[in-house]
Parts: sequence; structure tokens; C-alpha cells
Amino acid sequence: MAWLIRALLASGLSLDEIVKREGVDTRSLGRPDFSMQVRDFQALFEWAAAATGDPILGAHIAEHVTIADFQMLGYLLVNSPTIGEWLRNFERYHGIFARDSQVRLSADRKVLSVEYSPDVASDIEPRQDILFSVAALIVNIRRHVRPDWAPASCHFTMPPPPDLGDLERILATRLVFHQKTNGFTVPARDLDIPIAGADANLLGILREQAELIIRSHDDDEGIVHRVRLIIAANIANSEFGFEEAARILDVSVRTLHRELGASGTSYRRIREGVVHQLASEALLGSKASITSLAFRLGYSETSAFTRAFTRIEGLSPKAFRQTKGIIGDPRE
Repeated sequence: MAWLIRALLASGLSLDEIVKREGVDTRSLGRPDFSMQVRDFQALFEWAAAATGDPILGAHIAEHVTIADFQMLGYLLVNSPTIGEWLRNFERYHGIFARDSQVRLSADRKVLSVEYSPDVASDIEPRQDILFSVAALIVNIRRHVRPDWAPASCHFTMPPPPDLGDLERILATRLVFHQKTNGFTVPARDLDIPIAGADANLLGILREQAELIIRSHDDDEGIVHRVRLIIAANIANSEFGFEEAARILDVSVRTLHRELGASGTSYRRIREGVVHQLASEALLGSKASITSLAFRLGYSETSAFTRAFTRIEGLSPKAFRQTKGIIGDPRE
């Protein structure tokens, strides 16, 4: 939820105000993988809307989030070949980013309906969560298709805000309130519109990792396997490290270090293996630039990725791709 904290600070709220909210752990607030229970997240979002006097704060925040904020899920979506595939991948894989919600697609001959249902605490109406989720999906599809793209309609269970103007601007379509579900519809003719820059081969690689993460939600496998999945899920986050992995596993850093050592490995070796596997598959299976791959694998500088890959493989990423018979972008 680090993206939400950044957005609330940008909206004018102070850090002191935010950390006073129930459910916000001040010890982990600065961590890039900071997370909250769904009720606390929704309560914070609703409080922030009231504190800022912005009844559609969620939609306003959605205008500024990027695909990188959604980590692996975001890269899955932008590498989908069409709008229809983007939405089908969102239905299948949204749980790797937010497990406490449901997404359902339904279609007829004219439109595809996308329905979003967050888990709801009995005492909270999650208006901002709903507005954010619907708007973020629409805004990011628009960014990767064309500036004037819009769904056929948007529908919400909530009553309308006092002023519809800004919400209509963001969603750019007909808005209907007091409905049974939350979501939007896409004309059937738009489902084959291509996503600019999508890489089908890279999508296949990301899907394999996402499927492993989904299966791991209900599995109780060995510690090394679980650490690999956690690293893969946070691979784009350059600040994600050993302490964050231990927190997700609900063990102490010392315990995790001991358990990995007993398995004959370490966090660093596991991470290097995950990065090397993903990098090798992407270099051979896609035409994505080396700079782009470095960013997606959590490196802020291409040179750092090149050094790490070369140390393990004995070849630079460019040489590895060329040696294996796929020539990348000559500008790399």
C-alpha cells in the first residue's frame, strides 16, 4: 500500500495525520511493501476522502498511479496484446496484487462487463476503494491504447457524488449509480484493439510466474520455494529485501536465515537465481530492450543488471541474447 501513502501525502495530508489512523503500523510505514488489513485500508481511504474534502479521492489518485505501482500484475497487463486479453488477465491474476477482492467478466454480443467486488467490513462503505479500482483500470488502459479511449458505461452501487463533473472527466463515459454491482462495460468491437508495446513472449514468461504465485496461496511447500515465489512477486521492487520477505512469511529475520541455511542456500542466492531465470527467459523469449528488462527486474540502472547477469552467466545480457540466436535492439 506504499502507493496509497504516497498519494495521501501528495493530496496534502501530513505524515503525522496518517500514522495516527488505526491500523497503520508506524514501524513499517516507510517500507515499499507496506501492507494493511483490508478493513484498515478501506477505513484509511474513507477517512482521507473526508479529511481532504474530496468525495472522489480514489478516482483522483487513480489518475496518477502507474503500471509499476502494480508490480508483476501491471507488467502482465501492459504486455497483453489486446484490451480483451488485458481484461481477461486482470480477472485471472488480480489476486497477486490484491487478494481481498473479486473480479468477474461476463459478455454478450454487444459488450463485455467487468465487475469489481471488494471484501467489505460491515461498518464501512468502501467508496474510495471502488472508485480507485475502476478508475485505475480505465485510466491505464487508455494510456496504453489512445487518449480518447473510454468504456461504454460505468456503474456503481453507491449514490452519485455532489458534483459529477470531475468523475465524468476521468472515466469519460456515461455514469450510472444505485446499481447492483460496480464496474464498467466495454464494447465488443473494442476488445481487439491492440495494446501499444505489448510483448507476447514476455507475457508468457510473466504468466508462468503468476500461476506459481496463485498456486502458492493455498500450498504449504518448502521454505525455499515460498521465498522464490515471494521474490518473484516483488521482483520489480528494487527496495524489497530479506527483512520484507521474513515479514511476509511471519518469521523473524534470524529464523528465516537459519531455515534457508539449513536448506543449503541463502536469500541472496535465491534472488540471484530468480533474477537470472527471469532474465534468461525474457532475453531469449522476447524482444524487450535490456533497459526495460533491467527496470522490470528491480534494477534502477542497466549497468547494475548487466554486471549481475554477467557474473552468473559469464556473458553480458546482449551477448547472451546474440549467442543464443536472438538479436535484440541494436541500440541497446
